[in-house]
Amino acid sequence: MKLFIRLSLILVTIVILISCSNEETLDYSGSIQLNSSDESTMHFDSDSNEAVSRSEVSVNLDTVNRQIIFNAYLDLKVKEYSEALSYIEEQISALSGYIITQQTSQIDENLREGHLSIRIPQESLQLFIERLNTEEIFITYQDISGEDVTEEYIDLAARLESKEIVEARLLTFMDEADSSEDLLNISNELADVQLEIEQIKGRIQYIENRSELATVTLSMIEQRTDPVHEQDLNIWERTKDQWMRSYNFIVIASANIFVLLVGNLPLIGLLITLTWLAFFYYKKRGTKSE
Repeated sequence: MKLFIRLSLILVTIVILISCSNEETLDYSGSIQLNSSDESTMHFDSDSNEAVSRSEVSVNLDTVNRQIIFNAYLDLKVKEYSEALSYIEEQISALSGYIITQQTSQIDENLREGHLSIRIPQESLQLFIERLNTEEIFITYQDISGEDVTEEYIDLAARLESKEIVEARLLTFMDEADSSEDLLNISNELADVQLEIEQIKGRIQYIENRSELATVTLSMIEQRTDPVHEQDLNIWERTKDQWMRSYNFIVIASANIFVLLVGNLPLIGLLITLTWLAFFYYKKRGTKSE
């Protein structure tokens, strides 16, 4: 009988110890303790939460507005630089655009060139180019290119949503933190997540801005128009100049001929003598043969 009682007490004690051990294990796994071993657990949970939230974000490309970044490059010839520049500025303002940079260079007294970098609403880009085709402005080169960044935009939106979910959970963990060490570790984790959120938001805003407004680079050059000089219109002066040039030509030509004849007179005399002797010789032979 005593043996039975002892065995019963031992069994009851073992059951109580096992129950207490299980409760302690459950309490430990459910608590938020970020010591040296639990920090890796917190990182793992954050990554898994992000993965779950990402899997919950499903966006169809067909249902999202395409995010396309347009860039246009135009070379222009203008008849009058100042008037053309004023006209272009008016068209930019009328289409709700703005100028980023503007440069003007004076090549010489009658020739100027300039470069403009412009932002124009994407839907008004083609209209702006059409308005540049005027009697005073000629488009000599045109290049329009587009970059589709829709997939990157959707991926950024999904990443932003998942990071915001992680941020909310970390804020909850911070409210439930029991020690200053836990609070410090969660704060560091939260700061990293919030930094990533700001970076993602900045990239999203950049894509939205570049997609809404096309970038246009203009290069303008003024057509050269050489002015008529007064001396070109003075007929009498031009006639006198032509007479003097003709007179000088005759004098110089006569002098050259005289120098040529006198300078080569011995040679000319010799050639004449030889020619006369040859003529006389052949004539004499012809007479004898007859």
